[in-house]
Amino acid sequence: MASRKRILKITGKKTGVFGANGFIGLNFIPLAKEAGLSMRFFDTRPVLRTGEPAVACDFRQPRTYREELRGLENLVLLVSASVPSTFAGDIAAETEQNVLPYARLLREADMAGVRHVLFLSSGGAVYGEPRTHLASETHPLRPANPYGAGKAMIETLIRTAARTASWTYTILRPSNPVGRWQYPGRGQGLAAEAVHAALTGAPLPVWGDGSVIRNYFDVRDLCAAMIACLQQRPAALDAVFNVAGAEESTILDVVRAVEDILDARIRLVQKPARKIDVPRIMLDTRRIERALGWRPRYALRDAILENASFQRNLPGT
Repeated sequence: MASRKRILKITGKKTGVFGANGFIGLNFIPLAKEAGLSMRFFDTRPVLRTGEPAVACDFRQPRTYREELRGLENLVLLVSASVPSTFAGDIAAETEQNVLPYARLLREADMAGVRHVLFLSSGGAVYGEPRTHLASETHPLRPANPYGAGKAMIETLIRTAARTASWTYTILRPSNPVGRWQYPGRGQGLAAEAVHAALTGAPLPVWGDGSVIRNYFDVRDLCAAMIACLQQRPAALDAVFNVAGAEESTILDVVRAVEDILDARIRLVQKPARKIDVPRIMLDTRRIERALGWRPRYALRDAILENASFQRNLPGT
């Protein structure tokens, strides 16, 4: 793994974080603070799980957050009303619940004078079944499910609106992050579900034969990429970056890794393969490595240990 670089301080910039109370947001906050980022948090609740105060708002209703956008330099957009399985057969619901609210938020950001937007898309969903061994940022977007289609539509909205808006943008396409604050039972996060099964003895559903290949990586590496985009904004202007680790894992590889790390056996329950799951997707991360000097520091094992430590403290575990 690459050695840790000194964290450059970000000063004089107020950053709004939408979706601050989610898995990625809760990991991003302490690392961003360490980097000197001054932040304002937006969530449905007035207090985050970490105890931080937040602007309580409804992402779908601009009137609930409009005034709080004023004075912000950057927006970090992590909020989503869905995971890949939420609207599996309903593209209209994905559009209504995610795409349209984002269109309104981008308009509000422009009127408030925001200077830069950092959007977390999905490297695992927007490309569909790749035509190449590694999917680069120039690979055609061919999403296989409404979730991926929604992310691709939001990306298009951002690129189109940026032509006349006050803000520039960076789009990150992460693969499958794993780590602390990732709860089981949310419909997304194989490693967290496997950890839960190992700790509690609950069965683990496996869709298909377990051969689907993904890139699971530590959420702290994703947060480091987000911070690098804000620290080195000139190098990230109007750019799209894949973000992923170096390890290629099948579903069964992840299950075996969790069993080995936690010294437990997991009871698998096989389910029919789903059409929304492409057989294999791995991302080419050379662009962000060249532009920002970002590289993953952690192994998947580190991410699993972080999640297991978190889950051991959950009620009922």
